[in-house]
Amino acid sequence: MPNWKPIVRERPYSPQLSRLVVCALYHEAKAKRKPMTRLADELLREALQNTVSMSIAQESFPPQRASCSKGKAGAVLASCQQLRA
Repeated sequence: MPNWKPIVRERPYSPQLSRLVVCALYHEAKAKRKPMTRLADELLREALQNTVSMSIAQESFPPQRASCSKGKAGAVLASCQQLRA
């Protein structure tokens, strides 16, 4: 297994998405009547399942924190990463 250390940040990393991807997410989420962040999370989890990267990421989270929790932005756990549109 590769030698790695979890990155500790005050705020979770929030990568920029292209305008095209945000637009597609908006329309798909609207059609499915889901929040864009939930749809993005589902799509990314599906694409990354069964990868070494997902296995490494899952090892860094205790079982109860494996997914993002709902709530105000300030209340979201620091270890939880969200996509923001």
